[in-house]
This record gives sequence, C-alpha cells and structure tokens, in this order.
Amino acid sequence: MSDTKECPFCLETIKAGALRCKHCHADLTETSPAPGVASPAAASAPTPPAPAALEAGQVLDLLSHLVDKNLVVYEEEEDGQGRYRLLETVRQYSRDKLMEAAGPERARQRHLTHFLSLAEQAAQHIYGAGQATWQKRLEREHDNLRAAMEWSLIAEGQEEAALRLVGALAQFSVMGSHLREGGAWATRALATGRNAPPLVLARALDAGWTCFLFQGDYETARSLAEEGLRFARKAQDRQAISYALFGVGLLAAHRGEFETALASAEEGMALAQAEGDRWNTGRHLVVLGLETWMRGDYAASRAFFRETLEISRALADEWHIGMTLANLGFVTRGVGDCDEARALHREGLSLCQRLGDRRGVAWHLVSMAGIEVDKGRADHAARLLGAAAAVLEAIGSPLPPPQQREYDRTQEQTQALLGQGTFAAFFAEGGAMTLEQAVAYAAREEGHQPGAPGAEAGAGPADPQQGGRQHADRHGDLQ
Repeated sequence: MSDTKECPFCLETIKAGALRCKHCHADLTETSPAPGVASPAAASAPTPPAPAALEAGQVLDLLSHLVDKNLVVYEEEEDGQGRYRLLETVRQYSRDKLMEAAGPERARQRHLTHFLSLAEQAAQHIYGAGQATWQKRLEREHDNLRAAMEWSLIAEGQEEAALRLVGALAQFSVMGSHLREGGAWATRALATGRNAPPLVLARALDAGWTCFLFQGDYETARSLAEEGLRFARKAQDRQAISYALFGVGLLAAHRGEFETALASAEEGMALAQAEGDRWNTGRHLVVLGLETWMRGDYAASRAFFRETLEISRALADEWHIGMTLANLGFVTRGVGDCDEARALHREGLSLCQRLGDRRGVAWHLVSMAGIEVDKGRADHAARLLGAAAAVLEAIGSPLPPPQQREYDRTQEQTQALLGQGTFAAFFAEGGAMTLEQAVAYAAREEGHQPGAPGAEAGAGPADPQQGGRQHADRHGDLQ
C-alpha cells in the first residue's frame, strides 16, 4: 500500500494519512452535508470531503503555486486586469474531480451564489461613475453569468435567484446590446417565478420590458411594464414604483398616448425627488422630452433634454450622457441649429464609441445624416443612413418611434435629392463601412469632403450589390 496519495482538489502528492492538504489547505476529513444545497436530492446524498474555506491572503499564494506547476495560466488584459484560467485538459479533469468531491449541485450552487452577488454589486454602480469599469467586468464574466443564469433557470428551488439575476443584469443587457439574451432570460424566469416577493418580480419585469423595448417589441414591453408597476405598488417600494412609472410613461410617449405619459412622468418624478433620486428624476425628464418631441414641440423637448444632460453629467453617468446627447442633437436640429446639433453629436459619438455602445453610435449617425442633408451634402447623408441601418440590424435593435420618424424624414429628403438609384448606391457604401470607419466619416471636420472610406477621390458611388455583399463581413463582429 502506498504511503502517499493525490489531493483531489489541487492534484498535489500528499501523505496517505493527511487530514488537510499542505498545498491547497483542503480539509480532507469533512463529510457532513454543506449548508445551502439547493435540492432535496443533494441534501439527502452523502457529501464527499469538501475543501475548507481559504483565508483571503492564501488565495494568491495558491494561485501562484498552481501557475508555477503549469496547472493555471495567468493572462493580463488590455485594461491591466489579470485573469487566471485553467488549461482545457486540466479544466476538464478538475471539473470531473470537483463533481466527484462536492457534487454537481453543490458546486453549481456556490457558483450561482458568487455570480449573483457580483451582479447585484455591479447593479449598485453601473448607473453612474465607474459604470464603464463595471460593464467591462461583467463582460469578462459573461460566460460565467450565462452558466449561473442557466443553472438558476433549471434548478429546483432557484426561481427567486433567477429573477434576482435578471433584475441585476438589466443595465448590463442594455448597455452591452445583449437584448435577445436578456429578454429570453426574463421570459423564462418570469414563467416559473410568480411566487417570488413582489419587489423581486417588479425588478425582473423592469429588466424584461427594457430588453423588449430596444428590440422593437412594444406590445410585450408595455405588458411587462404595466405588470411591473402593479407589483411595485404591491411591494409599496417608492423607488420601484418610480422606476416602473418610467417604463409605463416611456412606452406611452412612444405610442403618442400623451396624457398617460405626462401622468406617469409627473408621479414618478415626484417620488424620485422625494427620495433624492436624481438619476431617476433624469429618466422622467426623458419621458417629458420624448412626449414633447412626438408632439412636434422641438423647443420644449430641447429644454427637457438639456435638464436631463445636466443631471447625467453631474452623476458621471456616461451611458446616459451619450444617449441624451443623441436625443438633444435630434431636437436641436429640429429647431434649426445644425451647428450646435453637430457639436453635440460629435461629443456623443466619441463617447458612445469609447463605451462600446453601438446603439448610441447608430442614433448619432442618423441625426448627423439629417444635418448633412440640411447642409446640401446628400451623398454623405445617404452613407450615414446606410451605416446606421447596418449597425442597428446587426444588434437587433430598431429605432424607437421618435428617432425612426427623423430617420424616415431624412431618407425621404435624401432620396428626393439623389434619386432612388444613386441613393441606394451611397446607402450601400455606408452599410459596407466598419463601425470605426463610419464614426470617423461622421466626425470629420466640417470643411472636409471625403468620399466613402477606401474610395478614390472623385469616384462615383460603389456598386450597391457589392456593398451588400460586404455588409455581413464588415459587421459580423456586431452580432
């Protein structure tokens, strides 16, 4: 009989009679079931030895040891953050050992608990200063978040955890253009979690309507928003009620139901102001800006969006700054001030590109196309419309009604100036641009008059069929 054995957790050789691994500090004597196991099946099954909890100071030493043994690889990312990963063969072996040692349900429950905690922590910071950092962190953990979500959706007794995760990832899904995925998660979680506390349901419904709104499914979004308001009122949570009223008011403004939009915004803003919630106050000002925009009162809309922008700047909420600059640029063009509108869009375009907000980039491109046609540069307008359409198609996010109305107006003006065939050719050139090329083309200096990227000076429009063939390749990274 050998006097050594392999630690089931770190794979190092230890004495056969060891009660604790000297390398990873795992407790090899623990046999009682661990608390927090999700299902009755896991609770009744015998639990093999489980690793002891590590002190915070032990983690780095253990990881460094595993790196030295070539069991773990350390990689530094662009922003200077380090990340550890297992080699694939080691990962598969370690996974099998983990399943044997802790049981799949216990391991997955611990994984879900960790990433639910991370998502809820991020949700407290992703609406203001530091949101870009938290968004990047969640993007790095996207696969882990997917695995945690999938487990919560199928595991017995995890219905509330699934709803909490949906609610916590609402802004992440919108900012990252993960709309189809976020909407699907919300639908599945809500289908099985109707017995959850009202506040948990209200937050998940808030996430759901937001994802469906930006996918253009306004009926589903409206149903979820109105249901979310009912649960928020049931929970008697003033912040949740104000959040839900924003959704109801926003969707009403989009449909031209102005009385409902105004009533929702006024009640929601009063609640937000009573709570000292400047962020949600700014959102209700957005509803008022959209309501006046839809009624054709560009001057009043401009005033509301300026207030919103002031609040967003004060809170360092860069994502909302970028979107508000787009809306403000649209209505500033509407009052005839193209020079100020262009300055707003150039700032917002740069910000949205830095944040990776492709939807925001597209909104800016649409309004800048309108400025181009107002300045008599119809070919530039057609290219920008084509570039915006390609981005929106790639992320599955059509324009909301106010912005779509401006798009249609600009397209009609541009086609009238160019003719259908020439417009289609320039539109295809825009659709063939990469995102970076489209941003650079839109943000060029006022006096600079380039053709489409890659076109020779003085050349006419490209073959529209060729542009269409290039579209999938150029924007494949946006899927």
